Amino acid sequence: MQVHQIPLSDSGIYGKLMMDYIEGHPQLRPFYKYVPAIDSFPDVVKERSNFPFHREVLCAELTDQHSRYFTEFPVLQQQIELLKQENTFTVTTGHQPCVAGGPLYFLYKIITTIRLAKSLNDRYPEQKVVPVFWMGAEDHDLDEINSVFVFGKTVKWGTRQTGATGRMSTEGMDAFVQELESLLGQEPFAADVLEKLRKAYLGHANLADATREFVLQLFASEGLLVLDADRPSLKKIFARIAREEVSTQAAFRIVNATSEKLGEHYKLQVNPREINLFYLDEQLRERIVLDEKGHYEIVHTDLEFTREFLIDLIDHQPERFSPNVILRPLYQEMILPNLAYIGGPGELAYWMQLKDMFEHYQASFPILVPRNNGLILPSRPLEKFQQLGFDKKDMFRSYDELSKVWLSGQENLQDDITKTTDAVKAAYDQLAAAFAKTDPTLAASVQAEAQKVINGLDNLSKKGTAALKRKHEVALNQLKTLLDKVNPDDEPQERLVNFLQFYPKMGPEMIQVFLQEMNPLSFEMTVVVE
Repeated sequence: MQVHQIPLSDSGIYGKLMMDYIEGHPQLRPFYKYVPAIDSFPDVVKERSNFPFHREVLCAELTDQHSRYFTEFPVLQQQIELLKQENTFTVTTGHQPCVAGGPLYFLYKIITTIRLAKSLNDRYPEQKVVPVFWMGAEDHDLDEINSVFVFGKTVKWGTRQTGATGRMSTEGMDAFVQELESLLGQEPFAADVLEKLRKAYLGHANLADATREFVLQLFASEGLLVLDADRPSLKKIFARIAREEVSTQAAFRIVNATSEKLGEHYKLQVNPREINLFYLDEQLRERIVLDEKGHYEIVHTDLEFTREFLIDLIDHQPERFSPNVILRPLYQEMILPNLAYIGGPGELAYWMQLKDMFEHYQASFPILVPRNNGLILPSRPLEKFQQLGFDKKDMFRSYDELSKVWLSGQENLQDDITKTTDAVKAAYDQLAAAFAKTDPTLAASVQAEAQKVINGLDNLSKKGTAALKRKHEVALNQLKTLLDKVNPDDEPQERLVNFLQFYPKMGPEMIQVFLQEMNPLSFEMTVVVE
């Protein structure tokens, strides 16, 4: 197995905002607090130490959610014990509870978080850092989490449930697992990974608990904790923010002002609402809106509350309220003693819309760390690709572009066509000038004849290109085979393909190689060649 590191600037996988962030562009600097570098962490530790924090509540909740795993993974209990100490902090990533992990980047986010915690523990031993996966169990976008893409096929969990995804019943998961089993074949680790899936999705009643099991089966030995924040004890800590959100709508004003400035140079990722809270109940997670009468309505329901009743409900049943994308980061940072958030380009872009809101609430704003990127390739297609004369970084260019480059290097018919076309134009221009001396109206007729010849040459060019493609069909197929691995269905592999495409063959080594080779804050694409 070979591993290559390719600079993200060569991959083209990130847009302008993220590349400007990585490269430290000054116009983006007002929208984040700390530079994403290892030397920034002492400053954020100092600030985070002064931020009020409920360690006892967090550790009690983590114990409740992990105690059944203490015998199998004693390191989890050790991590929670560490978190009870004032000099222990977290680094965090988060995601919805995607079935079987969803796209590969779900795992890459977690791996980056584990690796960053290890790097910080090595560099700054006077503090302890624990990696945490914040499960987005309160999200309700079922379409984003209910399927996996494996071997060119989409396998769906056919549920029609509504409400917070973490609360959804795992009913129907047996058919989902059975369909996956039919695709995995007799690879060496197929039975191993199927057992993990059954243990997670057939052994738990709801998706949040199933996701925790799934993630811990892969990463518990690395000391990763999985937090479901859809808990009354944690929501109670957030009640102060929820009350202000209902009463003053401060987040709407502040985030809009920040977004207006950021939007002068970059595409915005999110738009705040007047009230950035959902009302949460069984199979229900709907927005709270303020109508013209001053009443608070729950959309798509008949529920309507006065401000006084809603605030009383926040005080006595805070679990009925769920932060949306604007307030979720603030909730997270109030719950965890967090130093860094690890996210993808879209996530970190919307975090930059929130910095002023954090300052308003006097909350600590973490270091924003881009997750590591990964790519898994079979060796043979990559060898053929390089034999065609391409470098590994060329994998991220389009097939049309690379095929033209390669064909022009074999038999450059296009140069001959271009030279001939230029000669025809020059000859007919000269002829048109001569005809114009006799009758100026004849010049247009000459140019019309010239255009007929040029059109004929263009048709010859297309026929020549088609003939070249037929002649070099084998080489072009080799080119396309590799590019289809890099961008299946014209999507980056990590944003579409599920880990089940590789784990049954590679086994635990698939996880370990990325844990060893991914380097947080290096801003590189890790390419693993099977």
